Amino acid sequence: MAEENRTRKLSFSSERAVVPRWFGGEILDHNPGSVRSDFLNSGRAPLLLNHDTSAQPIGVVEKGSVQIGKDKVGRASVRFGRTGSAQDALTNVDDGILANTSVGYRVHEMRFDSEKDGEENYRVVDWEPHEVSLVGVPADRSVGIGRGDREADTTTRGTRMSEVNGAAAAERAAAEEAARNAEAVRQERLRKEAEETARAEAAARDRVGAEALEGKRIKMIKDWCKENKLEERLERQWITSGASVEVVADEILRILKKRGESSSSSAGNLGLSEHEAKQFSVVRAIRAIAEDNWKDAGFEAECSRTIAAKLGKVADGKRFFVPAEVRNVRRPVSGQRLNYADRQQTRADVVGTTTAGGYLVETINLSFIELLRNRTVAFRLGATVLSGLVGNVSIPKQTGAATAYWLSSETTQITEVEQTFGQLAFTPHTVGGYTEISRLLLLQSSPDVEGIVNADLAAIIGIAVDAGVINGTGSAGQPHGIVGLSGVGTATGTSLALAGLLTAQGTVGAANVVPVSGGWTTTFTVSALLRARQEFSNTYSPLWYGSVWDGVMLGYPGIASNQCPTGDVIFGDWAQVVVAEWGVLEVEVNPYANFTAGIIGVRAMMTIDVGVRYPGGFYVITSVT
Repeated sequence: MAEENRTRKLSFSSERAVVPRWFGGEILDHNPGSVRSDFLNSGRAPLLLNHDTSAQPIGVVEKGSVQIGKDKVGRASVRFGRTGSAQDALTNVDDGILANTSVGYRVHEMRFDSEKDGEENYRVVDWEPHEVSLVGVPADRSVGIGRGDREADTTTRGTRMSEVNGAAAAERAAAEEAARNAEAVRQERLRKEAEETARAEAAARDRVGAEALEGKRIKMIKDWCKENKLEERLERQWITSGASVEVVADEILRILKKRGESSSSSAGNLGLSEHEAKQFSVVRAIRAIAEDNWKDAGFEAECSRTIAAKLGKVADGKRFFVPAEVRNVRRPVSGQRLNYADRQQTRADVVGTTTAGGYLVETINLSFIELLRNRTVAFRLGATVLSGLVGNVSIPKQTGAATAYWLSSETTQITEVEQTFGQLAFTPHTVGGYTEISRLLLLQSSPDVEGIVNADLAAIIGIAVDAGVINGTGSAGQPHGIVGLSGVGTATGTSLALAGLLTAQGTVGAANVVPVSGGWTTTFTVSALLRARQEFSNTYSPLWYGSVWDGVMLGYPGIASNQCPTGDVIFGDWAQVVVAEWGVLEVEVNPYANFTAGIIGVRAMMTIDVGVRYPGGFYVITSVT
């Protein structure tokens, strides 16, 4: 058979058929741009039997023969091969036995077209034919062999075989592929709808969560203001401005501190003028008790009786009470080299020897309160003071830090871990210290004597307060200090070196604390050990710079004190420590402490309490070697 006799014309697709699929009817669109015919026109597209892609093709679609007509019919010329199956197929075509055709294709885009009798029809507006098949049962009965043009279509229309219902296996495969594409379209639509729903639900939850948090914030502010008897103006200001509970807590502490400094309601405050306060002499009161004669201390006796009445106590012949105003009066303290944290110290001068500095000793004017606080580690490192208190006091206390979360998608819910706050309650604890004063010193009337006695009393009270802040047990009348407090970081300091000190600072930082008044305290033994220990071997890089009394370690000041437990090193933000002071200094005198030597015993007592607002701001290293 001549080569030209092996070529036949056919039509392979049209818009006339609405092919039933599982999702509805399918129509192949034949408008310009809807059919991707590049491969079918390439001369490599196969002619198959019943879409059987696993069998050898029986022919090929002629290159450049594919056309989409104005009548919206796809046509092409096919050339049969010479193999046995190809020759058999050509014979059956010529005998009119194989007259039906079909097309294999891939769907790229499908759109809803119409609905009829409850059935939805979808139009495939972007599809790509990749093979033409001779089939026994076609999906589109309007196409086939000999229908390559309209005339042939007309002359051969009546010669087609009757077609039976159903679909061949290959036709079903094409239908399933189209179904999968339609399902993908539907799933994408459902996915978008689900995302929109999830976003709406998340927004609703966020609104509810925000309302709950706002309600909690408002309640905390109201409770704190009521507890501390603050003005409604402040409450409204904090609520309406949206101030965070952390900011409000700090503001309340600042207000209470300022209130205490100017308080006139404490039992120890008698409303004395500065001139009257300066007239009060602790030395005269002590001498009056020692001599059992108040003739020269009438003013002191009257002040003491007034305070005693306010406290419901009795100012008997062995004790007296010092007004709060007197505690703040600045008095001369000759020859005292006070240990300020921000002042360089020297011990080269000897006061008792005039040629070694005796003539150069300055007279420093300090109040009792300044003297007391300059003798404590806690105050020098920045502890917060609430003075002039009356009754029990509560201030806000942070008990936990907030946690942030990254969101993996638009609908991810945040696990709420916000800052938590509680109340830090202060109750009065009375602390006492004892010192001895010679009778000869009391007989001197020099102003310096008053300063010396005040300094001595401040020293013994300061030591006791410091011990409470650092190592108070919380029992047997003591406040609870930093050591042993729940929430404070701890470690054992065997062979303590740079890594251990960095761990202390790192742990405080991990608690979201940036020290406002950061610093170290330890014993003199440990400060000497760290002074001799190098950060880096074979270099001059001591861990502790400066003297064993006052130094600097890893960028923060360090103070050695016998108040620190043996072998301990403490680092932290000392601004988190609050020392509450009730404004009465009680002094009791024992005229017979050492009768033969003329020594008078003096016991000073003061009422305080200690609290730590955020224990995570401290780290204690024990057993340092």
